[in-house]
Amino acid sequence: MAEIEVLLLPNLKIFAVRASSYLMERWEFYDTLFLSFPREMEILIADLAEGRRTYDSIIDEISYSGIIPEPVEAWEYTAEPLLKVLPNLKEIHPGLKIYCYGTKKHQFLLNNIAIRAARLTLQTAITGKVDVEGWRWLLEESSRVGGKLLAEEGALISERARGRCLCLSGLTGRSLGRALSREGHLVRVRFIGGVYHFTPLEILERRWRRRPLTDEEIRRFVRYHLEYLRDYIYLSNNRDSAYYQWLHDKVPWLRGRIDTEGVRFLDLLKH
Repeated sequence: MAEIEVLLLPNLKIFAVRASSYLMERWEFYDTLFLSFPREMEILIADLAEGRRTYDSIIDEISYSGIIPEPVEAWEYTAEPLLKVLPNLKEIHPGLKIYCYGTKKHQFLLNNIAIRAARLTLQTAITGKVDVEGWRWLLEESSRVGGKLLAEEGALISERARGRCLCLSGLTGRSLGRALSREGHLVRVRFIGGVYHFTPLEILERRWRRRPLTDEEIRRFVRYHLEYLRDYIYLSNNRDSAYYQWLHDKVPWLRGRIDTEGVRFLDLLKH
């Protein structure tokens, strides 16, 4: 049995930066670090952490090898802070074991779902109509694939978990934590901190997993998703700036909790 802390990170760079700081502040509490990157990347991650290769060289290798779907820059946007902290982390904690618990196959399955969602959204933008049945199929497929990936990832982590572990996960980390608990591990799930509200597409996916949705519910959240893309993502310098502008405009009860100083620097981040 291992002690596993599952840390939930939304898919924004600001949360990856917070996680990097968290690792440097609490390094002595962990024997093992699990990253959600593909296992095929593990040797590259080790080379980076041990100082045998530079950050730019492993990004070039990742792009060349096809481990991550194109454009690699979209993945790198949130991965960069975590990758760049590893050499410093390994320097102060040489005995730390670092594993990756995703797979290339997982990355491409999720990417295919994202492409299908983008096509359905574009169809709505052009025609003004929501393909409800297309979205039902996509939501069911996303739920099926997500459940399969969760089982595989949980099994891999459980097999390698020793001592005190930190597992960096996305917003599905609570389900991962429950799976690891069923394997007999002592698990604690926590959010990295900061303000976060689910986006329209995330809300749609979460509601779908809980109960059947009406056609009108699907139409409503697809239109909210389209609005988020059209009015924020496409008009912003990067994903973080888009998200926090949307949060400010659409979730007024959270405005006072937004880190305005941090948001001011978001425009300096690359896409």
